[in-house]
Amino acid sequence: MKKTYSILILFLLANVVFAQTPELLNYQAVIRNVSGELLQNETIGFKIGILKGSPTGAVVYSETHTVSTDDNGLVVFKIGEGTTTDDISTIDWSDGTYHLKTETDLSGGTNYTVLGTSQLSSVPYALHAKSASSINGEEALEGIPISIDQIDKNTSFAFSEVTTVYDPDTGNATSNPVIVHAYSGETGIWSSITTTFDSINEIMASNGNFVFSEVTTVYDPDTGSATSNPVIVHAYSGETGTWSSITTTYDSINEIMASNGNFIFSEVTTVYDPDTGSATSNPVIVHSFSKKMGQWSSVTTNYDSINAIGISNENFIFSEVTTVYDPDTGNATLNPVIVHAYSGETGIWSSITTTYNSINGISGSNGNFIFSEVTTVYDPDTGNATSNPVIVHTFNGKNGVWSSVTSTFNSINNLIISESNN
Repeated sequence: MKKTYSILILFLLANVVFAQTPELLNYQAVIRNVSGELLQNETIGFKIGILKGSPTGAVVYSETHTVSTDDNGLVVFKIGEGTTTDDISTIDWSDGTYHLKTETDLSGGTNYTVLGTSQLSSVPYALHAKSASSINGEEALEGIPISIDQIDKNTSFAFSEVTTVYDPDTGNATSNPVIVHAYSGETGIWSSITTTFDSINEIMASNGNFVFSEVTTVYDPDTGSATSNPVIVHAYSGETGTWSSITTTYDSINEIMASNGNFIFSEVTTVYDPDTGSATSNPVIVHSFSKKMGQWSSVTTNYDSINAIGISNENFIFSEVTTVYDPDTGNATLNPVIVHAYSGETGIWSSITTTYNSINGISGSNGNFIFSEVTTVYDPDTGNATSNPVIVHTFNGKNGVWSSVTSTFNSINNLIISESNN
């Protein structure tokens, strides 16, 4: 019985090999069956043809491969190393356009089925560099601009597979978990991750690192009613070449923010009663990702609201809203302020609680943070002010440690910041 399957093909930038070996084109393909399931550890037969001029043009080179998929359904081989009687080095890549014809046999034999033919963009034109005066290398994957200069700068890449499969008879669509692949220019290795749900939000890139969240809301096909689920967020570190995932407690998150390759987001922890619509506020949960550590770290507040998150050179900071209002009288109760700071260097959150119940604005510089407490206290009955020594707190973004100093007198001038170029 003939097997039905789908395949995703990715061409990497061609490697030019001189000496006595022919030019080589790196080839990768992810193979799945009609249900979207990966074909893992299966032997696959490939027949590769390079056609000149058009998808039906003359075959100027042909070769075969017998390869095995890995645990991710991935096959990898080099065009130019297969079984052939042709010589790939005789192709004049500057003479018009060329197309790649791909045929496979899922049983590992030679009963090939044509998958399709696609035009080679400028991937093989790196091979043309032997005779050309200059090469720009503008596109290695059709629709995705990649330059040789970017490769030299350890650029990372990511893409997701289109995993929706359509029935050829009915046209009905079957959705499957999404597979996302990321390449680290730092390690030179691909790493892949498969989602739990069948849709993702846009992949965000920052300084060689990537992050995306899954769309975890599920709709009933009969009633159309929605079921919300905790959000799953995946982040990729270009430094470690690994993925790290975190699942939220609540079913909604605020916008993911990035700073030089590190990521941060907070959960929406307010819960609404479906019958009455009344809101219940809960402590806020904040998650951050360190590209250096390649892992997530989280902090949960004591109160149910926070001020805006501050960012400085890969590090993050925010303060809790610690003023509590009586639901019956509306009277406010002031409490000491709690400030949380995150060091991307250590991958750890560190918190500090003030002595007084108000602070001045937090300043950030070069990954470090500083703020002072408002230490003037007013008598609630008379309104008289009592001045106290000023307390200043700093956070060291490199070691993730808070340090504090208390003034001798009860007033200070403006803080002065001096950034080091070392």
